[in-house]
Amino acid sequence: MIKSRIAAAAALLAVAGAAQAEVSVDAAWVSDYDWRGVQQTSGHDALQLSGTYTHDSGFYAGLWGSSLVSDAEIDVFAGYAADIGDSGLGFDVGLNYYTYTNTGSTDANFVEGYAGLNYGVFSGKLWYSPEFGGDGGDPAFYLEGNAALPLGGSGLNLLAHVGYSKGDGIELYYGGDDNYVDWSVGLGYDVGNFSTFVKWVDGSDVAGGNNNSQARVLFGISTSLPWGE
Repeated sequence: MIKSRIAAAAALLAVAGAAQAEVSVDAAWVSDYDWRGVQQTSGHDALQLSGTYTHDSGFYAGLWGSSLVSDAEIDVFAGYAADIGDSGLGFDVGLNYYTYTNTGSTDANFVEGYAGLNYGVFSGKLWYSPEFGGDGGDPAFYLEGNAALPLGGSGLNLLAHVGYSKGDGIELYYGGDDNYVDWSVGLGYDVGNFSTFVKWVDGSDVAGGNNNSQARVLFGISTSLPWGE
């Protein structure tokens, strides 16, 4: 049922997007839903949809959803992004609320605040949650850096990411250490209205070495509506 709800919302947003440029819809298929180096779909593929409303002022808000193994994740987010004068720097601040549809309660839902900077092909962001993983969780933060470097005129982009998770909430939720590192490197390529990627994901083990953080190859394809914008 939740998949049909996400699909219906995406269809409505797509219609709206054709009439006003402030609304966009993103759709993606990934071979495995990776979140901070940890598998969310146990090695299975996932469908992901999002809808975002962006105001000329820089304010934005929207929904993001992903299928899981026997559940679905729906995130509600809102924030503000803008350039810093003529410096070439931009900033992005906001909140993300994670919700899950098959938990039987709201105990697994939690909120994170974030603040980030971007400059050209580089970006960094700090995330913080007072109750990581839901009610009863402890504080945790996540620091990440990302880059998408064009490889000459080939149309390929070198994709690089590194992240660091730290806090009592990490130890409580995963049952291992209170910190871990994740990283990935890969290639991205745009084909018409579609973007594709393949990347290698690795990092230090979490959850006592559970294979949900094992090294692996991921690939996927995505598109944004309305096309031609």
